[in-house]
Amino acid sequence: MLDSDVVFNAQDNYRNGAHAHLDDMLFIPLSGQYAVGSGGEGGARRPGTLNLFPNGIYLAPRKKIHSFQSAGQQEHLCYYLDASKIGGGLPDHSRIWQKSTYLSGLALVRRQLFIRSRNRKTYEAAAIDDLIVREVHRIVADVAPAVAWSEAGLVDAVCDFVETNLAEELSAAAIAEAFRLSERTLARWFQLHKGMPLGRHVLSARLHRARDLLCSTDLNVGQIQAATGFDSAAHFAYAFRRLFGVSPSDMRRGNGMAENR
Repeated sequence: MLDSDVVFNAQDNYRNGAHAHLDDMLFIPLSGQYAVGSGGEGGARRPGTLNLFPNGIYLAPRKKIHSFQSAGQQEHLCYYLDASKIGGGLPDHSRIWQKSTYLSGLALVRRQLFIRSRNRKTYEAAAIDDLIVREVHRIVADVAPAVAWSEAGLVDAVCDFVETNLAEELSAAAIAEAFRLSERTLARWFQLHKGMPLGRHVLSARLHRARDLLCSTDLNVGQIQAATGFDSAAHFAYAFRRLFGVSPSDMRRGNGMAENR
């Protein structure tokens, strides 16, 4: 097995200014969005800064300066190791690659092992680490790096962000700040790739989650209203009835037979 030091981090609003390591570093996001690059503190975008989402991995060779800043909730794994022991090693400069389905599954298993063992290194964890590092090397050797994220990929990441933060502020300004875009650019890209305004998507996501909670949990209507980000009971009831044809209370009582418009 490969000798590596592994760290699991679940800190919200993770920020790590410009720094370098004596070892090669593999940064594997599990959730959240990151701005990565050579910049220091602060959210300003600098030349060479990239967005990193959970479907990617970030590779930083030893002694190469890099920085991280996340928006909101995030979880990630960090591996520090001598990558030359698994073949050609990492590239000369920090790069982002896309995860394979296999690597995504391994990373989630490793997260569970960290939580279950309280960060203790076990034989089982070491075996998963070995598989993870070898799969990363295969990806680096076989797949071209993602030098930039497409508009469509970023819009998909925005949709994932909305789904995981329905109880939080999801104004256009808040989402644009999280993804380090201007509101105008975010609105234009979202309309182009999803065929609807961002605000309408957010409202629809909140109402569909509310419907699911009404039909599958014992939470009362007020709790569901809060869990899906509605500040006003009247607005929640009005929007719910407009979309589903029945009130939240009627949906809870099993009378929600109206078609989803």
